[in-house]
Amino acid sequence: LQFYRQTLTPSLLSKVNQNIRGGFDEFAIFEMNKITMKSLGLTDENVPNEVKNLALVYSAKKGENAFYQAKYFASYLFEKLGLKLEVCEFSDENQLYGGFESKRSACLGITINGEFVKLGVLGEFKKPVQKSMKLPEATAGFELNLEKLCEIWGDKKLQMRKLSKFQSVERDLSLKFEQEISFGEVEKAFEGAKNLTENIEISPIDIYEVENSKTISLRFKIIPFEKTLTGDEIREIVEKLEKIAEKLGAKIA
Repeated sequence: LQFYRQTLTPSLLSKVNQNIRGGFDEFAIFEMNKITMKSLGLTDENVPNEVKNLALVYSAKKGENAFYQAKYFASYLFEKLGLKLEVCEFSDENQLYGGFESKRSACLGITINGEFVKLGVLGEFKKPVQKSMKLPEATAGFELNLEKLCEIWGDKKLQMRKLSKFQSVERDLSLKFEQEISFGEVEKAFEGAKNLTENIEISPIDIYEVENSKTISLRFKIIPFEKTLTGDEIREIVEKLEKIAEKLGAKIA
């Protein structure tokens, strides 16, 4: 593009409606490019510094949970780099682009030596942005400081994970909470569940909120490495997962 940009996200959003009208009902698009702004500091020639960012937008003509689809792409990127993506509460001072809806967004980063390093923002877009750019409601995205991410990654060696020869099992749990709780708190509580067997992958399915209650549906993929699990062994693992949920104050819906 012929313009200097402070963020890459608007350029991607301008392409969403074109793709929808072109017959693509569900897609993700991304761009890696330079941005510039005064907050990045000035060069010796007294012009704003440039950094390279990565932005991605996911959109679907029909559907829900665009936030989690976009988060999946971000998590996948970090996982391939051998890093653990973390999210924290979104606030105005850590946004990269003002078009994100603060109540449906999160700050992205990574913890290094006990300190959280902010790298970007993930979320859905404000209603005025959706309206002006003719976006489907199921649209979300993220933008990261790619230079800082690469700097953190550095010469880190990637670790290969062996594949299981045995059949995996999937189980879904719907957890109903009467008290206020964030998905991040629930996700963190189940991190310990991964030690119940050699590997349990956890992914969100749905979040449903009504007055004074929230139901979070999770999918647990149990991957054994030593042998195929019996029905009793699977039930035992699910019961342990349910106990974790109960400690959080959830009812199994």
